[in-house]
Amino acid sequence: MMNDTTLFSLPVKETISCYITLRQLDELPVIIVSHPKVSAAVSLQGAPSYLAGQPEGKKTLYG
Repeated sequence: MMNDTTLFSLPVKETISCYITLRQLDELPVIIVSHPKVSAAVSLQGAPSYLAGQPEGKKTLYG
């Protein structure tokens, strides 16, 4: 089962901005947002799909 620790620890393929990186999970390109107020993972395969996120001070939400 995929969890947020696995998603957010994937190696960075490309830095898009100081808060946004592109990573790869097998064949799946994943955008990771790591901001002080929120973190999120979004799949770019097909229609963009929310995978996981966590607002500051809240528990992780999975899509």
